[in-house]
Amino acid sequence: MLKSFSIGGRQVGEGSPGYIVAEVGQAHEGSLRFAHSFIDSAATAGADAVKFQYHIPTSESTVDEPFRIAMGSQDTSRYEYWARTSFTVEQWHEIKSHCHDRQLEFLCSPFSFEAVDILRRVGVKAWKVASGEIFQSDFIENLCLDKIPLIVSTGLASYSDVDKVVAACENHATPLAVLQCTTEYPTPLDRVGLNVIERLKQYGVVAGLSDHSGQVFPGLAALSLGASIIELHVTFNRDIAGPDTTSSLTFEELYLICESRDAFHKMNGSPVDKDLLAGSLGELRKNFGRSVTTKQIARKDTILTKDMLTPKKPGWGIPWSEVGAVLGKKLKRDVEPNRLLTLDDLES
Repeated sequence: MLKSFSIGGRQVGEGSPGYIVAEVGQAHEGSLRFAHSFIDSAATAGADAVKFQYHIPTSESTVDEPFRIAMGSQDTSRYEYWARTSFTVEQWHEIKSHCHDRQLEFLCSPFSFEAVDILRRVGVKAWKVASGEIFQSDFIENLCLDKIPLIVSTGLASYSDVDKVVAACENHATPLAVLQCTTEYPTPLDRVGLNVIERLKQYGVVAGLSDHSGQVFPGLAALSLGASIIELHVTFNRDIAGPDTTSSLTFEELYLICESRDAFHKMNGSPVDKDLLAGSLGELRKNFGRSVTTKQIARKDTILTKDMLTPKKPGWGIPWSEVGAVLGKKLKRDVEPNRLLTLDDLES
């Protein structure tokens, strides 16, 4: 498997800055204008990609699905919510074009084979696979046929489930990224599972985090641990109604994550040789060093003893580490305690 791959010319994986995905999902509430606003704000914040979800309820669900909970007075079920907030093929093309204009990669999670077929026509350069789709082996196999990167969330998956996805991608020579994810909205910090990222790296794939905590800490911590992809739900305001709002970051918080992405990459890509660094700071080191001084006024012809002396900054004089060399020496002149003792003050 590859530890690095390209999405639309942007390298993702080891040696590259973290790839930040702003997850809109269906927070646009079916408003095309609102969707465009998300794109603009994600671009301004510095994200690399913006991700939507494509639900076609007639292709995805049945009336037996227990998930058909009421979504408020406007939508009596999740099914109705998906139908109301969906876009036409032409609108998806418009959304993708706007992403391109803002130098954002357009990503969209499909939840049915029909959605896959439509998104293929719209054009995507990577597939984002939601946690609930990881168990559908024929679905994964179908996506692998395109030979473009799969970015797979693992919120509902065990390691044996991940094994199967890895095997499928290996069989098709399909680039793969696997994201630690916990399917709780919002995710408590003690269940984010940052430790899993390191375990996922052992597959030899690109590894990262899909976070639903609604807090900046998991994303920042994951970047510091070397996660290659960070996916984060976004919202304009956490007071806005919506199923994912409490699990989302504001765009101000997303901006912080994107700034941190660049800062962490610079720090992680700039190893420091401690000895060379110390050598280059030699003059500064002397400022913080200690030199031999007298505790009080010492008169000419005084024979110096240890109890008369004390170390003081800076380290430009006789180093305190060499104080033994001045013991027993006679002063040639009076010496003040607020200046450094020098060799010229001593009789040879």
